[in-house]
Amino acid sequence: MSWSTVYRGQFVNVETNEENESNQQQVDVYIYDTESAETDSPVDYIDLEMSGEPLIIQVVNNSEDKFSTIKSKRAEIKIFSGNGIDIETFAFGGDNRWYVEIYYNSVVKFVGWLSLSDLQQDFQPDPNEILLTATDGLQFLEGEELRDDDDELYQGEHDIMTYIAQCLSKTELSLPIWCIFNIRERYSTPLVSDDSGDGHFFKHEFLDAKTFEDDISTAKSCNEALDMILRKEAYICQADGHWLIVRVDELQSNDSLYVFKFTSAGVFIEKETINPVKEIGVNDLLSWMNDDCIKATERPAKLVRLKFDFNYPEEIICNIDYTRGAESASQWLTGYTLYDIECWTTSRNWGANEVAANTTAHIARKFNSFDVEEERFIVIKMPASDTNPQTYIKSSAVPISQYDKFTWAFDYSATEDNNDADDFILGIALTVLEGDDGSFWTLEDGITEGDPPSWVESDEEISIFRNEHEWDLRPSEQDLTEWRQFTVDAPAVPVGGELRFYLYAANRVASAADNFNIRYSNISLTMYPFINGTYRRFTGQQITITQPTSPEKYKLVVEDTVEISDAPKKGMKGCLLKSNGSGGYELTEGFYSAAVFPNGDFPDETYIHPYYHLQAYDVWNQYYRVMRKFDGAVDHLGVDDDILDIWQKVKLTDPNLSTNGKLFMVLHSESNMHLCETTISLAEVHDENISKEYPDNEFKYIE
Repeated sequence: MSWSTVYRGQFVNVETNEENESNQQQVDVYIYDTESAETDSPVDYIDLEMSGEPLIIQVVNNSEDKFSTIKSKRAEIKIFSGNGIDIETFAFGGDNRWYVEIYYNSVVKFVGWLSLSDLQQDFQPDPNEILLTATDGLQFLEGEELRDDDDELYQGEHDIMTYIAQCLSKTELSLPIWCIFNIRERYSTPLVSDDSGDGHFFKHEFLDAKTFEDDISTAKSCNEALDMILRKEAYICQADGHWLIVRVDELQSNDSLYVFKFTSAGVFIEKETINPVKEIGVNDLLSWMNDDCIKATERPAKLVRLKFDFNYPEEIICNIDYTRGAESASQWLTGYTLYDIECWTTSRNWGANEVAANTTAHIARKFNSFDVEEERFIVIKMPASDTNPQTYIKSSAVPISQYDKFTWAFDYSATEDNNDADDFILGIALTVLEGDDGSFWTLEDGITEGDPPSWVESDEEISIFRNEHEWDLRPSEQDLTEWRQFTVDAPAVPVGGELRFYLYAANRVASAADNFNIRYSNISLTMYPFINGTYRRFTGQQITITQPTSPEKYKLVVEDTVEISDAPKKGMKGCLLKSNGSGGYELTEGFYSAAVFPNGDFPDETYIHPYYHLQAYDVWNQYYRVMRKFDGAVDHLGVDDDILDIWQKVKLTDPNLSTNGKLFMVLHSESNMHLCETTISLAEVHDENISKEYPDNEFKYIE
């Protein structure tokens, strides 16, 4: 299947082989109009006349940082106007109208979209040179919020690959995802035995979707999300028609790279080993040209410090600010527009006795004449008959660890004052702790009795010790429509598990005292985690690795904040989780480098580390000693279709103290595909004659 309108440009480059004999390669550029009809028939190509410098492929990100995460590419295609073709030919449609494929020796080397904002042409009679710029789409991700296929915010826990695949889908390119990233959780399937991909870090580890929360009801951009996942570990680029994620620490001189391949949707395909090494030297096909290669050094760091902030989501209870929900077909509250409530469940009774609710709950919003919202609250319609069992709305689950504390609060009132004379104690809410051990607990707030709050064990049906939070109704003395506040400072939870918060409907008894619609607003939840034996408000954690000898001789400090780590508590943003095998999730239990121990046969427990240890040492081993850099122009592209690219390992074979035994990564490059010349920037990542170092580190919690 192809689109029926396809523009084709072709040229043959000037490549030669190592004997300086002609080894010219054909380059094909295809530009598809995705708004043309699709066809299975052979396509009649519209030929483009290529200019004298027809194609340059370059890395947009010129950062000198080895850990720069997003390495987008673009292709500059130059053609001549004429025969009905000029800049106006491609000047219509959206960002995803003109689909581009570039082949080198019949192998795809670039896939992307024409950028309409980068079209250029001289304003002169034909023929004129037209510049068409295609991008791989990674740059588009800055404006794409991380949402699912239904344009909804992700909820709950998902494996990391789900977020990666969804972000990359926003480029509108359905490319496989290759991963050279072989950190493994200690209890995951060893690399060599993993034939399903389930043990891979991006499939075995999970993140709560609120990790990527930007604000309540909004998420980070896909560009930010990918950066958060890969920061200070790896980078992503496009290579040979697929996405490629490369962990910098795995670029070593003589080691093959373990690649796990997934579909564009994140489904495992296969694994394989590769060793993509390019050699540059006077006796190699690839060699420095123009006598302009510059050698430089990078100074060592005094210390490397990575921080991880302890942040709970703003939306710690899903839809806590009751802003999300479609307009309801039922509009029963005069003066308000009613909406369904996302994330909150309306029901009756508990456990095996739970049944359908006998009323409805909505978000109520009032707008002024300028369509500006003036009021918003949750309202539960009064059931037609007194409610037994109790009707409620139930929040989503909030994870909590043993000994943690919290404060939760809300405002409540009636939508009308019933003027009844009877006083009445009305249960309006309930707090339930569902323990990981299968136990159920309710929170006794102690307000009525004047006692401190306490946790009381109940059962799954909450048939005993229900301990409802109460409203002391005095209709003859109170205006029931006035807002009141409930707040409780919960003591330490007795077990780890999940919290659920219940808000009740009224009309629970035959008395008319509670015959009203009840409404709730200003719901809040503040967590007080128990960390390192205290409730002090630690703001985060940090790991510092310092030069073990004479640190005072060094000045450079490498410091950054990472967004993904071994958080001490579930529910914190960026907390690494794994499946507990029963439909829930638990904290990970340490990691090792499967690139070093592919069989999972690490010698002892000292090789198992928190993720932030591996992360910090991966950074440390790029900064603890003097590293070399090279910038210059390289003659030739490569042999046949195996051409120099950003993701490959590079060896410099000309004997020199700055090159012997050293391996380099490509920071950025620009390749002239006709003249077969590449301007390249290389940074040392490994030396086979110098071992990596793992000195002691300092870990601490930050107040």
